[in-house]
Amino acid sequence: MPPNSRLTQREIDTLLSGGPGEGERQPAKQPGGVWGERGFGKTVRRYDFRRPDKFSKEHLRSLQSLHETFARAAGTALTNQVRCNVEIKLSSIEQGLYEEYVGQVAGASFVHTLEMSPLDGSIVIQYGQDVGLLIFDRLLGGAGAQLENGHEVTDVELHLLRGFAEMLAAAMGEAWSNLCPVTPSVADTQMDINLAQIAPPSEVVITVLMEITLLDTVGVLSVCTPYSVLEGVLSRLSAQSWVGTGGRKQPGEIVGQLLRRQIERTRVPISADYGSASVRARDLARLEVGDVIRLDAPITHTVPVRVGGVRKWLARPGRSSGRMAVRIERWAPEEVAGVGQSAAGAGEGTTPLPSPTTAEPAAESERNRAA
Repeated sequence: MPPNSRLTQREIDTLLSGGPGEGERQPAKQPGGVWGERGFGKTVRRYDFRRPDKFSKEHLRSLQSLHETFARAAGTALTNQVRCNVEIKLSSIEQGLYEEYVGQVAGASFVHTLEMSPLDGSIVIQYGQDVGLLIFDRLLGGAGAQLENGHEVTDVELHLLRGFAEMLAAAMGEAWSNLCPVTPSVADTQMDINLAQIAPPSEVVITVLMEITLLDTVGVLSVCTPYSVLEGVLSRLSAQSWVGTGGRKQPGEIVGQLLRRQIERTRVPISADYGSASVRARDLARLEVGDVIRLDAPITHTVPVRVGGVRKWLARPGRSSGRMAVRIERWAPEEVAGVGQSAAGAGEGTTPLPSPTTAEPAAESERNRAA
């Protein structure tokens, strides 16, 4: 610059603003509107410390596959439970803060908290009240009519929906079996998402949104999984680990396991026939307290044990802890001939019980004997 030359006003403004002068190369502008740092060869990138990215894209892809398996299994199991076609499809999966998930749950809804034993922490499954009451109506044998607005949910309805939550927990357990063995259990059922304190407001969570279609009703089912639950299994969420985890199960196999679990929890009546007696109507009319009715089965015989009215075993009657009981002797389904076994020993064959139609009228016999 010549010694007598003066700076122009534009050059003075450029120096005061710290920007590049004429002839200087302007640094490239980085995505997001951030300029590269001059003189150090580095790039400044925006970072939100309140929303750290704890899950990579590979983690999200593996979690998407896991929840797609859950959606298929839950949809099939729910179809069998409510006797109509139910379709559950995954819509989106993203990471965010727990307080953001709570804020996006609008309106009245049902919230199930599932403990993910042996992992630390719990997850939340949430769906709208319209879907929940429609499921409740179908469980009671209804046609699936929508209840009126402002319907107050009773304890009976919450109890029935808890059974639906157990089905969702079983489907979640089967979906997680490809990753690690877990046993989800229903810890609580609420109607306010604010009461489900599964994580601090600032904790990072995975939010999965699913579309559930039941009859003519379309709703949203969401699953919220905190980082604390997934922290111990992040290393298994890689694509190689996910594909190579001991034989991935097909949806039909998962549904079969869900149905088997439901059947195993079903209660069936079991009875033991100690014997019977044929009594005349006039003796039946004269029965008094203290009268004895003699049964047609000798005390030395085994008695049939029935499941749902069908004979399955032969057992020996007795007592256990002050209560009447039977001890199973052998397997004897309905098609096996003979219903009794002599007390002389198992090797002496079976002795059929007397027919109730030919038994002695015990009440009259005892009355005459007493006279």
